Amino acid sequence: MPLVAVGALTISDVNDGLSALLTQEAFVVPTETDGSGGDFALASTTLNVYMGGTDVSAHWQVTALPSVGVTGSLVGRTYTVTALGGDAGYVDMVASRIGYPSLTSRFSISKAKRGAPGKNFSIVASRPGFTFRDGVADPASQIISLTVVRQHLTDQALYFASNGAALETDEGVLSLRGYLHGMPGAGSGDTCYVELEDLGDANEMHVTVVIGEVTQVAHIPRIEMNTGQRGTIQTARAIVGTVWSDAEAAVAITEAGGGSPLRGDVVTLYNTGAGFSQTRVRTTEGAWAALAAFFGGDVLVDGSIIADKIAAQAILSAHIGANQIIATHIAANQISAGHVTSGAISTQKLLVSGAGNALNPDPAFEDADYWAASSLSGAGSRAITSVSDAYAGSKVMRITGVHNSIPATPNFFAIDPTKTYLLEILAREVVGPTRFYGVWHFRDASGALIPFVANGAWGGNTNNWYFPSAAILPTGGAWTRYTLAVGPNGAAQFPANARFMGFGWLGNFSEAATDVMDFGMVRVSEMGRGELIVDGAITSAKLTTGELITLSAQIKDAIITSAKIVDLSAAKLQAGTALAGTITVSGTALSTVTTNAAAGAGAATNFNANNDRNGTTPTAPVILADGSAVDHVINTDGSASISFEWTYAVSDVAAAANNIDGFIVSVYQAPTASAYVPTGFGANETTFFVTRDNRSFILTSATANQYYTFAVAAYRAVDTDVNATGMVKSAFVKPTLSAENPYRPASTIAFAGDITGTVNGTAAATVVSNAALGAQDPATRVNAGVTKVNPGQVLVSGATTLADWRKGGDDTRIDGGAISANTIDANKLTIGNRNLTFEGLEFESNKPATNRVAWSAGTIKYIGDDGNIATFNIASGSSAVWSTGTLYVYYVKGGTTLAATETVETAFQADRVVLATYKGGLDLVSDYGRTIIDGSHIKTGSIDTAQLKSGSITADLIAAGAVTAATLGVSELSAITANLGTVTAGLLQNAGGTFIIDLTNGFIEVIN
Repeated sequence: MPLVAVGALTISDVNDGLSALLTQEAFVVPTETDGSGGDFALASTTLNVYMGGTDVSAHWQVTALPSVGVTGSLVGRTYTVTALGGDAGYVDMVASRIGYPSLTSRFSISKAKRGAPGKNFSIVASRPGFTFRDGVADPASQIISLTVVRQHLTDQALYFASNGAALETDEGVLSLRGYLHGMPGAGSGDTCYVELEDLGDANEMHVTVVIGEVTQVAHIPRIEMNTGQRGTIQTARAIVGTVWSDAEAAVAITEAGGGSPLRGDVVTLYNTGAGFSQTRVRTTEGAWAALAAFFGGDVLVDGSIIADKIAAQAILSAHIGANQIIATHIAANQISAGHVTSGAISTQKLLVSGAGNALNPDPAFEDADYWAASSLSGAGSRAITSVSDAYAGSKVMRITGVHNSIPATPNFFAIDPTKTYLLEILAREVVGPTRFYGVWHFRDASGALIPFVANGAWGGNTNNWYFPSAAILPTGGAWTRYTLAVGPNGAAQFPANARFMGFGWLGNFSEAATDVMDFGMVRVSEMGRGELIVDGAITSAKLTTGELITLSAQIKDAIITSAKIVDLSAAKLQAGTALAGTITVSGTALSTVTTNAAAGAGAATNFNANNDRNGTTPTAPVILADGSAVDHVINTDGSASISFEWTYAVSDVAAAANNIDGFIVSVYQAPTASAYVPTGFGANETTFFVTRDNRSFILTSATANQYYTFAVAAYRAVDTDVNATGMVKSAFVKPTLSAENPYRPASTIAFAGDITGTVNGTAAATVVSNAALGAQDPATRVNAGVTKVNPGQVLVSGATTLADWRKGGDDTRIDGGAISANTIDANKLTIGNRNLTFEGLEFESNKPATNRVAWSAGTIKYIGDDGNIATFNIASGSSAVWSTGTLYVYYVKGGTTLAATETVETAFQADRVVLATYKGGLDLVSDYGRTIIDGSHIKTGSIDTAQLKSGSITADLIAAGAVTAATLGVSELSAITANLGTVTAGLLQNAGGTFIIDLTNGFIEVIN
């Protein structure tokens, strides 16, 4: 109890003073730009009550008083916020106990809204520079590609080489021709190719890339890779003598491939026969010293050799592995020029496009020891990882899962709060989605941490100053650059008493344990100051295009005269400031243009301003399906006026879907009744805007015999941050009846009026008269004249008239004698009159089936249109099944197949010739080619032996039993071998008659 006694004096026990502390006094919730979203999982705090240094919270009752907009719950002494209606709020935590005053602590909560992504780009180089080994390019041919990775930039990328070299891009070639304001002419493309020849003998070159208003510079150095010193050698050599020889030791090293001996080389010289063996080591002074004992590296315990055991100057470059010395191993001001061998430091050992003038140590994450000092929390992990596409150098700081790294004492570096610094963070997503906080800590001159206080662009809480605040990394893995200028001329300020600062992070904040992100570089650099620039030192050649004047404050009042203005567009004039009477538009006074524009305004009009923040898609109009949606009237000039109607119920509730500003009517015209899906703004559509009070639209002067597709949509004009187009609209709807979709007013155009005046210079009355006369039969008109047109009146040549060509006695025919000999070409004759010849073509009935005709392949020849013999190979084929009448098999001029039809008109066209006719069964008649004759068409007894080819009748052509004994004319059947079965005969005997079987009398006789 703090109060001990009360009287003339009040005595308090200072050791028992009461205090109420929150485990978290403030929390910032990262949200989207509009304040939506946000993770409240960590938005909680617990109130603890202390008496002196003792926690007495269990004896106190805690209540919570949230402000308006804060939603949450109190469990015991812990309050958890689950939602925040506005941008900020608080919860007062009140601790009460009988006999004690109440203790109140405030827990503040606010939203950190994500800013709109800025415009930027980065340059990705295919390699860090051009490499040389011992002064020679290695490899001999090298090309470096510079590819831009865009962030919200769509302008062309322009490339400029610092040495004026011609650079090739993926869309063209840059050259020195066409200088523009002192800069080389630029081609466009997203990739530029720099060749080894472009570097020349220089140690470096720069390529400036300009995209719109953003400029980046790629640094391409000459990287020297000197061949390093070899390692030590341990070898042995047999000698003739029995004493040590420095010369023999040198030979042993040479034979081992080491060249000249180096410090640390070990050689054993031996003579087995003489029992001699001695081992020595090469010393720093170049002598060979005897070894009391020689240990290989494998017998030494790791870490057992301490610095005191190493002789001064004993460690040479040969003893240090490549890339083993990092920044933290070198004490300040310890390396002077005398310690560096000529040519030993190449650009490969420097941070290419990296730290530059960075104040903070290890901006490109090359030194793991430096970052090991920071304090860690969270379930995730961090690791400096080598990658091929690092932003600078070859390493990145890779964060896996939710991982917090807060700077410790070794991570702080000195700053001057009176100067302005640029804070840069390069980060990218590897496995997303990812986001992070950049955590900056400040300390005063005594080293005490400085608590966060709202200051410019900073976010934060407790001792954490956030930039960026919940940066959501874009997908795709491209490096994203975040910058903040801090200081007197920056967007944020340093704490007034800040003297040191350090960097950490909240990586993959509130994301999954499998999410991965990379930091490519964290750099703090002092921004240039004007007093460091000599007056007049900056010439126009040093200025980047578009970077001379970026703020209006840089221009002195009344300094720009007419002579300084090359071109002044309307976009540069401020509304309401122009002198309307002095400006003309294509010769028309601006005041007249303004009046006309006002009269024609009202296309898409914002009729109802109370719905400008309503981004809800409007309700679509309704078109009745009773046939009343589309109608028309025909005008006297033949055009049509077409009406289109719909229904709609409008609401004035600001957030209602049917709170609209009007309707968009789309009309599509076509010569045919093809289906069309309107969009309202298609290339072939005509779009009309009507007010929300209308439910109909009339299309006037429409061509009556065209087809029209009508559609309507409801629209609402909104602020551009609600919808970038400034409008939201419903889907377009059109009539559902086929008679109205599309709609055709009339099939023909009827002109109902009278034409007066002239038609193409001729009086209208004369045109009508001539038209009536022209409507008569031409023959009647001709024969009505004085001269009759008859054959005798038409002269062919000289005294010969058309009548002379008539055949005597028949005036309808031409006398053949009037035709000159050899003047009718083959191409004037039908195909049947061209001396057709067929080779190998055969026709056969009932093949390949009954009532079908088949033909073999063959060749057809005839006189072609050019007078030469035309030859065509005809493919074999067959007809369809004959059904009735006559089937005609014909050939079409110029073809390679035959066809068959039962239609006479088809078969006897002028370009065809009929080759055969078929009436079913075996009734096949061929006019061309050969016909295979069925046996039933051969007259009995009409074929004699004279018509049979010798040997043409084979056994398979003779029917069984057709040959009788009477028809056999042979004396013996010795050639027949057969199973005769039962044979009835009289006498059987052999050829010599010595063996006889008499079947008639029943005995066998053998004659010896």
